[in-house]
Amino acid sequence: MKSAVMGRTVMVSVLLAGVALMGASGCNALRDDRYGALMVNIDWPEETRGIPSYARSARIILQDPGGGFGYGGNGYGDRVQIVNRNRSSAYKDEIRFDNLIRRYDEDYPFFDHYIEVIFYTGTGGSGTVVATAPYTFRYREFNWNHTLNVSSYTAAEIVSLRVDGPFTVTLAGGARSLIGTGLDRFNRNLALPPRALRWELVGGDAGTITSDGVFTPVRQGSVQVRLYEADGSVEPAVATINVVP
Repeated sequence: MKSAVMGRTVMVSVLLAGVALMGASGCNALRDDRYGALMVNIDWPEETRGIPSYARSARIILQDPGGGFGYGGNGYGDRVQIVNRNRSSAYKDEIRFDNLIRRYDEDYPFFDHYIEVIFYTGTGGSGTVVATAPYTFRYREFNWNHTLNVSSYTAAEIVSLRVDGPFTVTLAGGARSLIGTGLDRFNRNLALPPRALRWELVGGDAGTITSDGVFTPVRQGSVQVRLYEADGSVEPAVATINVVP
């Protein structure tokens, strides 16, 4: 399943399928159809504005669902797999989690399973978090296959912009780089490449600014600068920069 994310298609799907588990230690009374598998398919386009296409790796965490015999835990532990991609090229991958417990017997309900996909700027699940996609799923009777488009759950879109300053610069100090940040819906900073955001002067004549955010003061006074997204439609952020001697 695919979805458009900021003009590009970023597909991260989860497929649940029933599999047989033979000779499970300590579980001889269980039917084989109590178990399932989880396949996670990731399709990154080449690097563009769309997030998580900026990411270089993703850490897929399948959390221990708890429950188990008498709801005392089943010994899963969290399972973690990492996928990487090279540079900014397009990349596809599939990982699989096997032997997941759907339920123990007719007296126990189906277990909730929790998966979280975390996208990083570095390889091997390192660097700054670009986006996260938490999801909960549950196996159900007669529902062996389930497909989820994780992209629609990914807290990755830039929903607001923030100017972080500096808001006061000195003539003597010369040119300074202004700092701007893109935020997701949880008000977390997104790790964006510099070209994702642009600057412009919208008022005042006390200085000049480049599209990359380099502000050069020319006289005492103040200016208004605008931070906007190069390829998006997020509301721009406007700030006042004061120039002092």
